[in-house]
Amino acid sequence: MQRKVQHWLNIVYADQLNVAHGVVIYANIENDYPVSPAWMQGWAQKMWESPYGDAGGFYGAIDSGSLFEQAFATANAVAAVLMGRVLVWRAGAAGCFTAPSAPCYSPDAPAWLLPRVELWQYGINCWDNGDGFVMDLDLGTSQGVFVAWGPEPIIP
Repeated sequence: MQRKVQHWLNIVYADQLNVAHGVVIYANIENDYPVSPAWMQGWAQKMWESPYGDAGGFYGAIDSGSLFEQAFATANAVAAVLMGRVLVWRAGAAGCFTAPSAPCYSPDAPAWLLPRVELWQYGINCWDNGDGFVMDLDLGTSQGVFVAWGPEPIIP
């Protein structure tokens, strides 16, 4: 019951925040979080049934052999069509760079998962304004940017 309610509440909160329909909502799954294949399938199914983007997405550090990778692989084996629609935002720091020296888009992920990785967080905690505000650095494919921020993303 708790898992079902949690998936449902994410849609309610997105509605309350006026998130544009069609935007992908990502679940943040850290490397050591004990996520299960059933939870991942439930998230994807609920997102698929919602007015938001596709079957949702997962954000996380996808290290080889991680709990995330194991659970996603198992969920994919059981529900390949549904899980094949899930997008992935890969966290994996390459470092902090200024714009001229930023890396090209090249996230690291297991080969079977790499085609689903549309966004890559390559820098974590790269800038601190002194008030506790820190900034991460991300790159994405045009599809990844579009589904994460909608049809009119703010691009400086």
